[in-house]
Amino acid sequence: MLAVVAAAFAFVGKASAATPSIGTFTFTDSYVDDGASAACGFPVTSTATTSVLFQVFFDQSGNPIRVQLHEDSSGTFTANGLSVNQTSHQRTILNLVAGTETDIGILIHVSIPGGGTLYLDRGLLMFDSNGNLLFEAGPHPSFHGDFPGLCAALTP
Repeated sequence: MLAVVAAAFAFVGKASAATPSIGTFTFTDSYVDDGASAACGFPVTSTATTSVLFQVFFDQSGNPIRVQLHEDSSGTFTANGLSVNQTSHQRTILNLVAGTETDIGILIHVSIPGGGTLYLDRGLLMFDSNGNLLFEAGPHPSFHGDFPGLCAALTP
């Protein structure tokens, strides 16, 4: 998430206190997912392309106080020559004053190509500035390390 925030600020020019800075960017990320890999017992790679619409809000002095990110992503989890689809449609709100991050929406939907949901994290998660969970609403199986469906789908 830090890279996304840094990218949003890279697009922000001098801002007026009354007008948020708004922009868009897209990025592709690929990495070995440590949580899924540990649960499955083999390396699981996540690759996704994400499009972000950002808004940076300022106080009367022109200091950034809140960042809102609307993120849409799609990609795959792969392992052992097999793959499953992943998508995300979420809004992230970073309160720069309180130091909180709130993630709302479909945080991750993992499905078998051609149909069938393996798991769906949806609802709301709120974290403090140290990444500690403050509040949770909705089911979040992958956040809690529940990967048996993913592991089964990626096992030959």
